[in-house]
Amino acid sequence: EESQSTQKLRFAKNEKIFAKDGKGNKYYYPATVKLVKQQGGRIKVHYSGWNERWDQWLTEDLILRDTEKNRRYLEASKLLGNQQGKEEEEETNNVTTTKTSKRKREEDRGPGRKRRGPAVSVKTVYEDFCELPLTLKTVLLDEMEKITRSDPYDCSSVRAPTRAVHQLPAPVTIQQVLKHFSKKRIQQINSAIATTSSAEDTKAPSKAVSNSSMLPTDVNLTAQDVEEFCDRLTELFEIALPKFLLYPQEQPQYEKLVESMVQVDDAKKKLTEIFGCEYLLRLYVRLPVLMQAESVGNIKLVGPLLAELLVLLQKNRSACFKASYREPLPEEWLDIEKRNFNQRNMDVSDL
Repeated sequence: EESQSTQKLRFAKNEKIFAKDGKGNKYYYPATVKLVKQQGGRIKVHYSGWNERWDQWLTEDLILRDTEKNRRYLEASKLLGNQQGKEEEEETNNVTTTKTSKRKREEDRGPGRKRRGPAVSVKTVYEDFCELPLTLKTVLLDEMEKITRSDPYDCSSVRAPTRAVHQLPAPVTIQQVLKHFSKKRIQQINSAIATTSSAEDTKAPSKAVSNSSMLPTDVNLTAQDVEEFCDRLTELFEIALPKFLLYPQEQPQYEKLVESMVQVDDAKKKLTEIFGCEYLLRLYVRLPVLMQAESVGNIKLVGPLLAELLVLLQKNRSACFKASYREPLPEEWLDIEKRNFNQRNMDVSDL
């Protein structure tokens, strides 16, 4: 029985072949037979020039022998896929039509790769300036643990959810930190300008004017630049907070906060005057994507200021991150929590 099954297989191990990718791609790629599965008539192929992770099990109907006749057929039919950039050189040396270029892109994707539309990279020019150091990542992880530790479907606690929410307004707000940063940074700029002016008046050598408080961007920055940076960061936080920076568990608290601000005619109060620096770190995580619309030319100005503000937060983390937490009020529960815990409390009262 095994010999009969073997006779049906037309390909042997290590034989050179042309193989499709088994994913619906119409092209054939140069490959080699790696294994032959006697039962079921399946063949494992390795595509020449590709990593072994692209190896696939195929049936015989997706394979052609590597013969001169088959090669001419595939080339004439334009069904021969790319092999190690050979056709890329050809395309570079010849002016091709739009239709041919489209076909070439399909070939170059190789086995197992399907069209996914235009590639969009999340990596932006601002990522290097917004990367959180480990110490600040730990702050976010500890905060997340407190806010999301309770499963809304877990009703083992009779009274209320075991999660926590921030006590607002925060002991140290974002606005306070931005004011401190702006004041300190403007002082550094003024000091750098004064030192440079003094050096020019006395015609001192450039190395004599070095100052440890000066930063590479001090001479190019102005006080207005720093103030505008803080104002724009404040505006961005106001827009991003309700859309991107809140955990689902915090949404009811935010809605109640906005509602109370309207009732007491305090709607003009900025959110940066209420929320703490933990939320500023959340904004930093989102900034590379949120700032994709910014002009790349602004990176020389905005990028270093973002990095410097992050350094200030890290160096003063014990003073900046003083968040206090409390249990959520019943009106700050999620809808699923209201249903589950109210029903649970009713069941307990009936006992």
